[in-house]
Amino acid sequence: MQLLKQEEPTLVEAGPGTPRAAPPAAPVAAPAAPPDALTVEELRTFVDWARHRDFLARHQWHPESACELVQQGILARGDGAVPFAVAVLRAGRAVTMLVGQIVDAAMPLRAGYRVIHAPRLRLLEVLHGGVLGDRSPECIGQLQRAVRGVLARGGADAALFRNVEVGSAVHETFHRRSHWLFRDGGAERSRNWRLLLPGSFAEFRRAQSRSAREDAKRYERRLRRDFGDGVRVVHYGTPADVPGALVAVEQVAASTYQRGLCAGFLPTPEQCARWHEAAQLGWLAVDVLEVAGRPAAFTTGYRVGGTLWLEHIGFDPKLRSYQPGGFLIQRVIERACDRDRLQAVDFGVGDADYKRRLCGHSGELITFHVFAPTLFGLYLGAVRRAGAWLGAAARALMSRLGLLSRLRSRWRRRLEPATRDPETP
Repeated sequence: MQLLKQEEPTLVEAGPGTPRAAPPAAPVAAPAAPPDALTVEELRTFVDWARHRDFLARHQWHPESACELVQQGILARGDGAVPFAVAVLRAGRAVTMLVGQIVDAAMPLRAGYRVIHAPRLRLLEVLHGGVLGDRSPECIGQLQRAVRGVLARGGADAALFRNVEVGSAVHETFHRRSHWLFRDGGAERSRNWRLLLPGSFAEFRRAQSRSAREDAKRYERRLRRDFGDGVRVVHYGTPADVPGALVAVEQVAASTYQRGLCAGFLPTPEQCARWHEAAQLGWLAVDVLEVAGRPAAFTTGYRVGGTLWLEHIGFDPKLRSYQPGGFLIQRVIERACDRDRLQAVDFGVGDADYKRRLCGHSGELITFHVFAPTLFGLYLGAVRRAGAWLGAAARALMSRLGLLSRLRSRWRRRLEPATRDPETP
């Protein structure tokens, strides 16, 4: 509520030599905000989020930042994570929202794949697809002021924006226009590949190059020749399927070098809770290729808004000569075209060769931090810049010596829990 402004009495001349006090001035109210002015509201509980459920239902598009999955994931973590969102309002109605969470995290400084230092921090994490609605510079500027206020008040030590479109208003406002002292010197760029689906799998096959079609058929024949009826694809999508899906996927994922980095698929309580909620909503899409009764490859993802958003892909490198990952992806695309009638398959972040071969559309994304205007924020920024500089210098030196790919392979072998290598489809 605006306070009314009250002026002090002053002396005026009522007549010659007869001063008296002037009557108090009438209260003057602060000018009313125009009806279309923007206001900002911080939403720190799920009850707060629920007040804007209609806006979220209309505008959320990526499963990582879908409020239903975020809520279940936070509740399952049990590590102090809390919801966080900012709503930009016009005439009391949300027009833009930033969706995320505040979590305890580490900021690793790496030498190769080895972590040599990892300060702990309180992190405001803005998830992929977590800026919804009107993304005009005016609305994004309101979000920036709100996030900057949280950092300045000590509510978090840094904000992390995941997979933001390069050149977007979010990128320009939060990253490029940040003060250099608090800007992320180790921002990471990546590529996102998307396959637009035709009306049928047969049309998809016809659109592929001749060599791609022949390769797919050759590996499929080889797989079926050697394993016959022992080759099958199992689809998991219902709540009752979730326990079996977790077991099957973990049998393959546990043997990869990504597990040594605590990356890739991890059967955490948060992941399990997100899968259960997604299955309840009819979004879950997990496919496992079984060969001779054992899981040999998997894809995990979500069907949301006419798109299959693939989250993790993995396979057993013992079957490298059969290309099990490529075979399974063909079956996943076939199902998306002919059964689920989807419009697109999104292959997530990464620039692997198989994505280039399959997809015709891509975009550049960037992941970056914004650091709090504090001494600790400055320190975190220095750690990021040091890590970026060391990494770039090491890669340049190894590349010049022709050792980069050899050293990378050696590091990966050292990180593997088992004696198996991962493979890209």
